Amino acid sequence: MKRVLFACCAAVLFAATPLRAQAPQAPLFVRITPESVTLLVGQSASFRVVDQAGHMVSHVAWHVSDPDAFWTQDYGGEFRIYAKETGDYHVDGRSADGSAEATVTVVHGGRVAPGTTLWKSGDVAGCQSVKVMPAFPNSAGIAYYQQTQCDDGGYVQAFRADGVQLWRTKISDTGMIPTAALHIPADPPGRLNARSKSVCDAIAAGDNQAKIRDLIQKESLTFSEGSAAERTWTIDEPNTQCKVWFDEKSQVVKKRKIFVTGQNP
Repeated sequence: MKRVLFACCAAVLFAATPLRAQAPQAPLFVRITPESVTLLVGQSASFRVVDQAGHMVSHVAWHVSDPDAFWTQDYGGEFRIYAKETGDYHVDGRSADGSAEATVTVVHGGRVAPGTTLWKSGDVAGCQSVKVMPAFPNSAGIAYYQQTQCDDGGYVQAFRADGVQLWRTKISDTGMIPTAALHIPADPPGRLNARSKSVCDAIAAGDNQAKIRDLIQKESLTFSEGSAAERTWTIDEPNTQCKVWFDEKSQVVKKRKIFVTGQNP
């Protein structure tokens, strides 16, 4: 499926067994999260160098390719930049465990173009993304979970809304991840609110894709795009999904709001 705005698939339900710490994946490595970001002048982004368990590496020396293009702040491991000038730049973090580099694109205007990828988490070598799931509202700051299949087994990693990785843990050995492996809400979800507001409520038959993209961007949501034959978009929100069908003119012909809960069936 084509990924747009860090596209999210449907959230899956998992057994409520707590995750246990796993042995580190070998060989040891570090990476920077997010791996790339797109900003407007005046906006900011944060970065961390993390190890194979997703833990923040401390004592990092940070460097930007053009120091005059940003204001910067180092929060003892997390590095924050504030964009002053348009252009393409690099941010790199160097530690005793290794170094990593992120790309930063800064653009003019009141908003980024619809469909622009705001940030990318980057890939771990030998791993393939299986699902990206929106998190239930929580106090841990987690916005998304990503399920990956790697050469040595299945993993889940957690991200903030700005693309910074918070942790990564192993959930299975080599082989495919079980269809119902685990459920990982940071805090227990509340009752399902069937009257909760959804972007689906603002979509009507005849709307074109440009309007839908604007709605998605305004609400800082993500969506996944089906195949050309299907002509569908699936928009992910906390506790709900909105599936939209388009005709050959890219206009809405049907929509469906789906409620997703964190409770075991």
